[in-house]
Amino acid sequence: MIGEAEALALASTFFYCNLLFMKQKITFSLFFLSLFGVLQVAAQVPDWSVNTNAYQGTMTIVGVIQIDGFETWGTDDVVGVFAGEECRGVARPIYSSALGRYFVFLSVFGNETPEIMTYRVYEAARDSIFTTTATISYSLNATLGTIGSPYIFEVGQLPFVFILEDKDGDGFFTDTDCDDEDPFINPGGFEIAGDSIDQNCDFFLEAGIPQITYVNNFNEISYDFNTNGFGIRQESGFDNGAMHSNHPYGDLFFNEEKNLYSILNIPIIVDEVSPTIRFQEVVLVEPGVEGVTYPDAAFRDYVIVEARTADQVNWTPLSEAYDARADTIWEQTYNSNIDPFGGTSNAVGDQTMYRERLLDISEHFSAGDTIKIRFRLYNDFLDFGWGWAIDDLEIQKAVPTSTTIAYEANIFQAFPNPLVDQTLSVNTTQFNPAEVLQFSLYDALGKLVFYEKRRSTEIDTNIQLDLPSLPNGLYYLQISDKEKRGSQKIIKSNQ
Repeated sequence: MIGEAEALALASTFFYCNLLFMKQKITFSLFFLSLFGVLQVAAQVPDWSVNTNAYQGTMTIVGVIQIDGFETWGTDDVVGVFAGEECRGVARPIYSSALGRYFVFLSVFGNETPEIMTYRVYEAARDSIFTTTATISYSLNATLGTIGSPYIFEVGQLPFVFILEDKDGDGFFTDTDCDDEDPFINPGGFEIAGDSIDQNCDFFLEAGIPQITYVNNFNEISYDFNTNGFGIRQESGFDNGAMHSNHPYGDLFFNEEKNLYSILNIPIIVDEVSPTIRFQEVVLVEPGVEGVTYPDAAFRDYVIVEARTADQVNWTPLSEAYDARADTIWEQTYNSNIDPFGGTSNAVGDQTMYRERLLDISEHFSAGDTIKIRFRLYNDFLDFGWGWAIDDLEIQKAVPTSTTIAYEANIFQAFPNPLVDQTLSVNTTQFNPAEVLQFSLYDALGKLVFYEKRRSTEIDTNIQLDLPSLPNGLYYLQISDKEKRGSQKIIKSNQ
């Protein structure tokens, strides 16, 4: 890969600041106004030139030309920088085989006094000149743009741009949010049973029972996830199923910033024994500019794992955002098949690229918190690649040790159920009578509303719990000792 200094030195021979194009009469005719105030006119090759002797110094710009949302590969195209109607710099694209992009290198001439300038682009293919209301602030001896993060001379219209709103600020736009007026109703919402509202936008009203452990190898179709741009399937190059993003995850014809996501609809109660998320993954996602960190825009595309509690609107990152640079094989594979015209990667992932990722939930949430978990892939609408594959997901699956707590279904019985007053009887026969039992009652959103420690005995295995006054609704009772844990759904109803 060439360095910026080398690129600038190479490009200096192509600078057109002193170039005088053959003067030809330019015939202007109005073609259209773009969304960004850009005017296109029919034209002949412009005679843009600079009187270099009239100025004290220069400013350097390293950039790329983007017309109608796509970077140009026409070496006959021209960009000119102007102060009013006075040309101050002009250049044509130069192709870099090392980077697979067409760069323009401009020396913009001016004096010590800062000036506000504009730019124009001539497109040879349509013999058209684009002007724009975008401005450039000239400063003596300054540099704008780099090889890694070039300045974008953007003109024309972005094709198929969809203006999406997020009125309630919950991070979900109107294309996926079933209620954009309420920040707690969205694809990541916590479902509340019995209120006839679809909080998580999955078209079902049944609330998922909070669990301590969740495991999925994705070898069968699962309806546990609320997805946008993800699916559970077996892809070529993989021996079995996995959770795959769209491959590729971007679209050349729908130029829009977007998030692809897969949200686990089953709430997870954070465990103090093994609060971890473990999975296998392949990440062929566009690498950002070297040395740039998230959330800088030059970080470009990324994947991230996030979580939130029921009373949070924003999601908490469980990891730093990352891309194909997170593994040498991923990065080499992504860069092995870059489209020289668009900059996207045509490389394809397979199961030999699987790498394990381990996340610690307890770094961000406390034991007893009930959370939703989502996997998100961000695309900045420019270059893109194959995407993300996730397999062998294990959430809080304890590593077998002598202190491992085993989860068992139907390990106890609670009555009356439905509960009509504040007294609940629990049969604890299957628990060790010598152990101290922990009783935790959660509401439908996973909030802890009751907690008590009691010791079971061989004589009395029916323990009476005096609960606080609770509103009607759905609750979950969890009982655990040092060896076992179980839970049961409890309905509170005064009728």
